[in-house]
Amino acid sequence: MAARKERVALSVPFETKEYPPVQVISLRGITSLEAVASFHGEAYERLFACLEREGARPAGPPFTLYHCPSCNPEAMDVEVCCPTDGVVRGDEEILSRLVPALRVFATIHVGDYGRLHETWKALEAKMKEEGLVAGTPGIEVYLTDPDRLPVEAWRTEVAFSLA
Repeated sequence: MAARKERVALSVPFETKEYPPVQVISLRGITSLEAVASFHGEAYERLFACLEREGARPAGPPFTLYHCPSCNPEAMDVEVCCPTDGVVRGDEEILSRLVPALRVFATIHVGDYGRLHETWKALEAKMKEEGLVAGTPGIEVYLTDPDRLPVEAWRTEVAFSLA
């Protein structure tokens, strides 16, 4: 019976919700759409090494903030974030900061990260249909660990902050 409840909950594809403020360590940079996957990989490697060096652990799922209202595929302003329980000392590029609360319009993408653009397009179309206006940042929250699950089980929450 519990599995059935989960299936029903997942059948609601779009929702408006609040993200609470969250303390993170982050790495921000400008990258291209073509290079964004390698940027993410390198950023998470550095962020997790920083956590280990400081004796800290992630305090929630990692996420990415896209600080570009309509991201230019050649110059995307991307911030890769890992939640922490408190301030963690970074370095000259890794920042410890508080991401403020955000009101967002979100949906869940299931599967390969290479198809996230399809979910972003569907979310954008639904926002227009609902008369909602997107703000920045755009957000991807990586709800599952791709190293532990098959690709068809990967879940990513995709959200636009609301203007």
